[in-house]
Amino acid sequence: MSPTFNWLVNQLHKALSSRCTAETRVCRMSCLYLAVFFCVLVQVGVSFTSVKRIRVPENYRGPWPWYLTKIEMAADVWQKAVLAGNEDGIFELDPVSGLLCALKPFDREEKANYTITVIGGNKTVTVNIDVMDVNDHIPVLDQSTLHGIVCRGTRAGVSFLHVVATDGDDPTTENADLRYKIIQSDGSWFHIDPRTGAVSLTEQGVTYLSRSDVSHFRLKVQVKDLGGRPFAFEDSSNLEIVVAENTWSSPNPVSIPENLRGDYPFLISQVLWNSTEVRYELSGGFVGDLFTIDESGNIYVTEELDWERQSEYQIMVSALNNEGALYSEPLNITVTVTDENDNAPVFKQDTYVVEITEATRKGLRGSCTVVIDVKDVNDNPPVFILDQVLTFIIAEDAAPGTTIVTLMAIDDDVETVNKAMEFSIQSGNEDGTFRIRPDGDKNAVTVFLEKDLDYERVQEYRLVVAVKNVVELLGVEYGPNSTASIIISLSNVNEAPVFTEEKYEVQIPENTPPGALILNVSASDPDIHHQASLRYSIRGDVRNLLSIQEDSGKIKLRQLMDREQYGDTYRVLVLAQEAGDGGLSASAEVVIHILDVNDNIPTLIGDYRSEYFCTPKREEQRTIITAFDRDSPENSVPFTFTLPNNAQLRSQWKLTAINGTHAYLSMRSHHLDSKVHKVPIIIADSGAKPQSRHVSITVLVCHCNNRAVCKVDVDKMPGMPTLSSALGILLGTLGAIGIILIIIFSHLALSAPRHKAGTTDDIPLKSAI
Repeated sequence: MSPTFNWLVNQLHKALSSRCTAETRVCRMSCLYLAVFFCVLVQVGVSFTSVKRIRVPENYRGPWPWYLTKIEMAADVWQKAVLAGNEDGIFELDPVSGLLCALKPFDREEKANYTITVIGGNKTVTVNIDVMDVNDHIPVLDQSTLHGIVCRGTRAGVSFLHVVATDGDDPTTENADLRYKIIQSDGSWFHIDPRTGAVSLTEQGVTYLSRSDVSHFRLKVQVKDLGGRPFAFEDSSNLEIVVAENTWSSPNPVSIPENLRGDYPFLISQVLWNSTEVRYELSGGFVGDLFTIDESGNIYVTEELDWERQSEYQIMVSALNNEGALYSEPLNITVTVTDENDNAPVFKQDTYVVEITEATRKGLRGSCTVVIDVKDVNDNPPVFILDQVLTFIIAEDAAPGTTIVTLMAIDDDVETVNKAMEFSIQSGNEDGTFRIRPDGDKNAVTVFLEKDLDYERVQEYRLVVAVKNVVELLGVEYGPNSTASIIISLSNVNEAPVFTEEKYEVQIPENTPPGALILNVSASDPDIHHQASLRYSIRGDVRNLLSIQEDSGKIKLRQLMDREQYGDTYRVLVLAQEAGDGGLSASAEVVIHILDVNDNIPTLIGDYRSEYFCTPKREEQRTIITAFDRDSPENSVPFTFTLPNNAQLRSQWKLTAINGTHAYLSMRSHHLDSKVHKVPIIIADSGAKPQSRHVSITVLVCHCNNRAVCKVDVDKMPGMPTLSSALGILLGTLGAIGIILIIIFSHLALSAPRHKAGTTDDIPLKSAI
């Protein structure tokens, strides 16, 4: 072993054995072994592990890297340390400082906890990082417009709807602690639980619904996080509430024959509570699930009944909201079981003994067994087991596919072929608003909505649904029990106004004066029984070019609509809204086509100052000139390019059209003076009332070399100096430079040091040498 190891053993042995007496040899030996054990651990190397836990906020924005915590290790170990658990590449260890740092922000919603293990040498440091939530999510309501149904007769405080919002922040923190509030409503008829979002009627609301025929409410609901405190994020939605009539009434008593054969469960009755949230419960004098009810209010018997066991049942039906509160008092349904001859007569005793004397006469008799098979024929018509007149109330905005009722029928025949049924709507459905869907396995038929409803067109439907056997009925006729009358009453729903057109289009000249009437839009309220007055407004008029009369829908111009500024079309939306708070609205698009008027004069475009012509004329030389007009093509191109009516000018120059926007300018005369020429041109457009402009093009005419390049001086162009003036400027400049040089050299000569004159005798011989 190394000296260092031996020294460490001795030191540990002394330190430990000092606590033992000299006589205690066992203690001294134990200390020696313990010292050796610790030293061996040090010699072989034991890794020590420590654990740290830190908390960091999400969405940190820099600077980067973000230093999180110091890793306690030797400096030479940091450079070789390895990070485990850094699969996302978020962390790194600074090899200089030993600081664990993050390279990008954390997102608690993506990952809330990290475990990073720093392994260096024989030491391991585990860092648990908990990401703290920051309020960086806005609560969001389920829909931009929420819908609910409240039934007249609903008790005050019993919620019929829950407004639900979600927040992506940590649900255990106040960042996702949501509070609900009604910020716009019709009076104080509704209440919302700030924590649960449960909407219910107030006492005033219950009274108001019982006394009025209002069918629709429009509320505005807001949700805030942070427990609703200031600076919380928020969201809001409209809440449309339809008022439904109270259909909560006890059904007629139900009569069911005992031992009724068929497929179970068997529909026997139906109840309906009109509300957004409703579930039903049954209670009464029956055991287990003998009677059940589904989410639609259909009540079923689940097995055959026995009159001898129980001949009558009293069933209580309750309608509850999602919180288990009763909307109203429970209903009572009486179910009567009718007796059938299903029990054979029974003798009171098994054996009867009769004694007669042997002299008693009696005749000789024989016996045989006669078996009579009775073959079933279709002599029982199918009948509906529900009431023959059923009444329902549905809102006029019920969606196609909505189930109205499911009817079940029974047939007392035995053979399956004689029990087969077919269903039809006998009357009341001439416009095809409803359809039926038979279910042959259960001898049932479902009536459902096929088309959209319109309360203003039809307020009530009376359907007659009939059931018949597939095979011919023998010996009896179909009676009233083989038909069921369904009365469907529509509840009116406040509908948005309707414009006479989905899109209005109008054409106006761009010079239409301000104040002119250009269009009259019109909308109407489809609720003919509760028509509301409408108010019109404009949306999207970013240029503020239009005005609309609130009551009449007349649209007028505020200012000129310059086609060159605003384009060919100008689009806005018109709104028609019902008067009063929370009134429904509708919109239509208005497209204004701006017709061009020839109100722009064509102009010459381009710079022609660098153009020149050679004299004598070179046939191939010509200049292209271009014109432009901001008006539409029908009021601009093609342009006409002409010279003024001047014989001399037209003998010198020529214009030749290229197309509707360009023309050639060339020399007509063979020889022109070598100078700058101004050529006047008239440009006219092709509008109904043509507009024209007189322009002048400045071109140079010069003598040219063989390559058609100007080679001689020409007359002075505007702004150019003459030869004599240029020479004078040059001589003056040179003279000024000479004067400046004389002054400089004179100054240098005067400032040089002066020496006295002397003879050669004055100079020492050595110096001379």
